[in-house]
Amino acid sequence: MHFSFVQISSLPPEIVSYFTDPNATGPPPDMQLLLPFVESALPVAYGVLAIQLFHVICTLNMLSICLSIVSICLLVIFNL
Repeated sequence: MHFSFVQISSLPPEIVSYFTDPNATGPPPDMQLLLPFVESALPVAYGVLAIQLFHVICTLNMLSICLSIVSICLLVIFNL
């Protein structure tokens, strides 16, 4: 994933250095510093989850319709 320098520089420096340094061995920095960034991303996350839920509901409805059509066809073909 590609991040511009402006996006990375707005994060706290200790968080950036911890996640970008492959040799970081110490304890992780205080993750509470990321809370404002997470809170600002929540509306986007809610939108993505809503779209996924809509997709699942539509898929289940289409599956139900297809199964109904198949069962009706089987009833007609085999006179059940």
